Amino acid sequence: MKQLDHLELLDIGLSNFDHSIDEGLEEALKAKLAKVYAQHSAWNFCGYVWFENNTFHEQIWRYNSPVAEMEADSLEALMEAVNSEYGDD
Repeated sequence: MKQLDHLELLDIGLSNFDHSIDEGLEEALKAKLAKVYAQHSAWNFCGYVWFENNTFHEQIWRYNSPVAEMEADSLEALMEAVNSEYGDD
């Protein structure tokens, strides 16, 4: 699993509350090239998203432990894949 503690947490992110991706998130992640990450807030999990090697990545946490990492070419596709696997609430 990727270590995220040396990265800066952005104040924008993804939310399952209203199934939204904050405006400007994709550009912010790409501009910093794996030096920042964003939170994906959900009921059943917490995700941390970053951009590296031309791909969006998400580390999924449950019960205070990382359980998986997923990747996709876009934030929308990543959110859809993670929500499909871990719940969209």
